[in-house]
Amino acid sequence: MAREADIASSLTPVTSDGQLRHLARFLASVTTLFFTILTTVGCTRGSWGPSRFAETPERYWTALEAYELIKPAMLEWHEDAYVVNLFAPLRDERPGWGLQADGRVPVWTFIVVSPSSLTKTGITLVHENEITIGLDGHPERPITAPGLPVPMDQITDSNLALKTARGAGISISPTGITLADYDAELEKEIPLSWLLFYAPLEGGELRVFIDAHTGELIRNGFAD
Repeated sequence: MAREADIASSLTPVTSDGQLRHLARFLASVTTLFFTILTTVGCTRGSWGPSRFAETPERYWTALEAYELIKPAMLEWHEDAYVVNLFAPLRDERPGWGLQADGRVPVWTFIVVSPSSLTKTGITLVHENEITIGLDGHPERPITAPGLPVPMDQITDSNLALKTARGAGISISPTGITLADYDAELEKEIPLSWLLFYAPLEGGELRVFIDAHTGELIRNGFAD
């Protein structure tokens, strides 16, 4: 049974059905993780250099829109590569860098693996047509098992999950979004779900799970 883990292990694919299928065992520092990864990669495909994230974003995407844009780079990295998780930071004090009213965001990172090479990497989309490949400051990292793929052609889009959360009466904006099939707080398996992280003004972290196939609310941390 999966348990909460440190940040490094949360980025390692797992293969047991009773574990987190798609790497979503983030700690309370999940937003820090987002920006650690985003600021350790360069700004153009295959390059390594200073971040340009201080600039105003040029475009915004949902998860599935972003996936279509990074897919060629993923298959160029390895022909057998597939996505095992994805995430985006949704709150930022810089103008234009947070979640937009239509549910789109300016930055998405996809964790992808290659079964043939037993490696993983991160592919980040930021700005229009700017795709970076790398994870934790490295072009790729070894893995012992590739993990299970996210069925990108079957899941609902991220903006619909955000709409469901708002429809449940959650008025504050989430800080991040990813996928999970295990609820670490309740220590139980769940259907593959969009996992939204929130940081209420009173402190702490709350999580909301929305079924990634049906769009139904699975658990509302605000109601616990």
